[in-house]
Amino acid sequence: MTGIVIVRAGREGVAPELVGKCLVEFADVESARKAATGLNRVKFDDRTVQTDFAAEEEMPRLKELFPEQQQPQ
Repeated sequence: MTGIVIVRAGREGVAPELVGKCLVEFADVESARKAATGLNRVKFDDRTVQTDFAAEEEMPRLKELFPEQQQPQ
């Protein structure tokens, strides 16, 4: 995993359909596939995880919108 953003409401430029979602960035496609397969339909706190893939260009944009969630490198 190389990055994570939890999309919250109240930021200009955030697509409404992304609010409440957690986007995770991986170093390579194979790692992303393994994580998506392993987490899909897993229950956490009585909620079921549903995995999907986003366009690569989505993460840099979201990282800019939520800089407080980024860890120093």
